[in-house]
Amino acid sequence: MQIKLYNTLTRTKEEFNPINDKEVRIYSCGPTVYSYAHIGNFRAYVFMDTIRRVLEYNGYKLKHVMNITDVGHLESDADEGEDKMEKAAKRENKNPYEIARYYEEIFFRDMKRLNIEKPDIIARATEHIEDMLKYVQELLKNGYAYETSKGIYFDISKLDKYPVLSNRNIDEQIAGARVEVDMEKKNPYDFALWIKAPESHIMKWESPWGLSYPGWHLECSAMSLKYLGDEFDIHTGGVDHIPTHHENEIAQSKGRTGKIPAKVWMHVEFLQVDNGKMGKSLGNAYTLDQLQERGIEPLAYKLFCYTAHYRAKLNFTFEIAKSSQIALDRLRNGYLKHLEGTEIIDNSIIEEYKQKFLETINDDLNIPLAMGIVWEIVKNGKKSKQFAELLLEFDKVLGLDLENSKKYVDKKNEIELPREIQVLIEERKKAREEKNWQLSDEIRDKIKEIGYDNELTDMDYRTCKINIDIAKQSPDIALGVDVGGAGDQGIMFGYACDETENYMPYAINLAHKLAKRLTQTRKENIIPYLRPDGKTQVTVEYENDKPKRVETILISTQHLENVSLEELKKDIKEKVINCVVEPNMIDKNTKIYINPTGRFVIGGPLGDSGLTGRKIIIDTYGGYSRHGGGSFSGKDATKVDRSAAYMLRYIAKNIIANKLANKCEIQISYAIGIEKPLSIYVNTFGTGKITDEEIIKMIKEKFDLTPNGIINYLKLKEPIYSKTTNYGHFGKSELTWEKIINIK
Repeated sequence: MQIKLYNTLTRTKEEFNPINDKEVRIYSCGPTVYSYAHIGNFRAYVFMDTIRRVLEYNGYKLKHVMNITDVGHLESDADEGEDKMEKAAKRENKNPYEIARYYEEIFFRDMKRLNIEKPDIIARATEHIEDMLKYVQELLKNGYAYETSKGIYFDISKLDKYPVLSNRNIDEQIAGARVEVDMEKKNPYDFALWIKAPESHIMKWESPWGLSYPGWHLECSAMSLKYLGDEFDIHTGGVDHIPTHHENEIAQSKGRTGKIPAKVWMHVEFLQVDNGKMGKSLGNAYTLDQLQERGIEPLAYKLFCYTAHYRAKLNFTFEIAKSSQIALDRLRNGYLKHLEGTEIIDNSIIEEYKQKFLETINDDLNIPLAMGIVWEIVKNGKKSKQFAELLLEFDKVLGLDLENSKKYVDKKNEIELPREIQVLIEERKKAREEKNWQLSDEIRDKIKEIGYDNELTDMDYRTCKINIDIAKQSPDIALGVDVGGAGDQGIMFGYACDETENYMPYAINLAHKLAKRLTQTRKENIIPYLRPDGKTQVTVEYENDKPKRVETILISTQHLENVSLEELKKDIKEKVINCVVEPNMIDKNTKIYINPTGRFVIGGPLGDSGLTGRKIIIDTYGGYSRHGGGSFSGKDATKVDRSAAYMLRYIAKNIIANKLANKCEIQISYAIGIEKPLSIYVNTFGTGKITDEEIIKMIKEKFDLTPNGIINYLKLKEPIYSKTTNYGHFGKSELTWEKIINIK
């Protein structure tokens, strides 16, 4: 399958065709080993690892080179300031070579902790001085360099175009540069190839120009030429390399070989911290050790990197990082559960997952979308070794070390909790036993889980006011309820059909799937600008009583201020609708409405407050079946609006699952305070294998339809209702009223 990669040089996403079919040659800009690498640095190396793994997954053999800058990197890219290695040596009162080897060792330790594959060739700058000297001499010979009292400089005026990568004209480049005025330079933006060392400088070598040392940009050109030739396939780095370092690499190579060294230039965006710049001077350039001190594994950080596309900025907070740790734990546990599973999965399903995953990663390394496929497998209710094997297959690209999941899980379980934590756990356990619930905390946690964390656009779980007011039921109602009677009167309905795998009508099932995918794209940062408030609606055309096509799709979703409607529509179509709706159900006449008003920034309780019974139609069958009118949410199980509706769904579903009919609607009525229903009505719409009267007789014989009977049978006093707060009350296999039994 064809791989597509975004090329910074051409500013387009293009099909990748290696120079040599048998081998892909890659050069990656490596670390300057003067200090600890921070998580911003490691985003680039996770990106580097992803490229390598995707290419290997596609069957390519690689020759991968990465440099180690252990000399020549000045504090400023404009050839100013002190060499970073020498500055570190003075700071720590050590030899610069000792500094380099120490931090290099720690860097590779951290690479291993991130499960990043080590490049085939690690090239230290200090071990390639002769190669760099030769390179400079060739540039002088070719007329692209000249000597000053300070060193050897590259003459950019000799180039037909400079710069070529950053897409700026030279006047803009010079005007924006903080360059020391040097009257010996032919052009203010000429850059140093070789620097004549002052007497105090430690790292210097003999050269035709006296004791001196190389410029930073030179090493990558010299080493890529030595190991990969004058043309290779891919050059990687961070976006900060584009305007200076990589521009100068290209300039040097054109002066030496007449060629741009790499066909494809790929750059990863910045990592931000708390939506701001990250830097050592700001005190927020966190290391992997600092993350681990807060309970965040290096592999959790790697998983965090997968929440955004490499060409998009990524915002780090410790709160988000902790969420990534939780996600990693769930991923491992999900893999282990599948490993112990016994279900057999059709090979066509496995192959479909493989195809989707391959298509996604080959589309410019779209790992966030690929993770959506991974989570779909993890959460699959059928536990199968085939799924476990599939996850290991995908982990060849992800590099999350899922194969050793048990080791990580066991290690977590072995950790002895501090005594004070154990005491808190015991106190919490006691409080639960005494029914002493901390309701406000639980509600706040639930609001946080939903994603409401911005009081400017919706609601903030940290600042919102929560009032808990609990009162006894009306004594008049209690007269009937306490003796087992119904807590309300009215007519309730239950429905099921064989249109979908969960025995729900096709339209409502599709609407719920779209809503779930909308949430997934937000929580997993597939569409990072979405906010929690979202709604879906689907209209379906039928033919011969079967779904024929989707007539209309309506999605309204809250979003951040800075996103355009065009971008939103594109992302929702590509990453939500196209991932959920079968292609054969959409045609040219299908109407798709996304945020019809054009804007949806203010949402949640802040945008539309009110106390309602929720949308009872979307909570049930989407208008396909009748509804008694009573709301479910906010009522306890003694209210038959809720409990009887659950029981009737349970009975109707089992009638269909036991192939007694293709459709079934059940109607029942109650009177407040009366234990047994007043009436039962069944309609199978002419699809029954037995008569509707026979089904009614069976219901009366097999099922206890008293409120207490329903409550006990469906275990409605257990804390299960959070599962019904989204995506409807029906169609979820984990709910008691969705279980399938033999009723024949």
